[in-house]
Amino acid sequence: MFEVLLTLILAVSVSFDLNIWLKVAIFCVWAILVLPGMYAMIFGAPYVRSLKRKDFAIFELGNFGEGDRVVDLGCGDGVLIGRIAKKGVSLAVGYEMSIPTFLFAKWLSFFRKGKAEIKYGNFWKKDLMKFNKIFCFLFDRSMEKFEREVWPTLKKGTIVISNEFKMPTLKPKKVVDRVYLYEK
Repeated sequence: MFEVLLTLILAVSVSFDLNIWLKVAIFCVWAILVLPGMYAMIFGAPYVRSLKRKDFAIFELGNFGEGDRVVDLGCGDGVLIGRIAKKGVSLAVGYEMSIPTFLFAKWLSFFRKGKAEIKYGNFWKKDLMKFNKIFCFLFDRSMEKFEREVWPTLKKGTIVISNEFKMPTLKPKKVVDRVYLYEK
């Protein structure tokens, strides 16, 4: 989302009669801000807010409470992980790889005053063993990769809640409004 806006700004700015070095600097800033987000869109999912009715299903299935250690893979604006943190969980972490979206989420979390941690990073390269509940809103191809690469590394009893997209070969334990719950 933010990447599209930054790309439009780049396109408009290079149309002005600017010094070549200023154009190069604008392009470099664009590349630094946009390329990680493009990578995240291709290998995870773009930033898309969950529908309110999906949020209800996520909270129903997640049954988040004291003692839970929850991670949101590709947390977007961080609103959902912030709401989960308010349920009294012991740890709530959201990973985001798009720099503009991460900065937006950090800015919003400042005003929320919750205990959710918004972290910049590629969740594919993070150790998820310390979490007992994992939430994600990833595309089909990313869920296939999740099942192949992450699922085998999770501890027995770990809960995975996937919004809209399911793992290709695993049968969910429960489904509410196309939100899938898996238990390792």
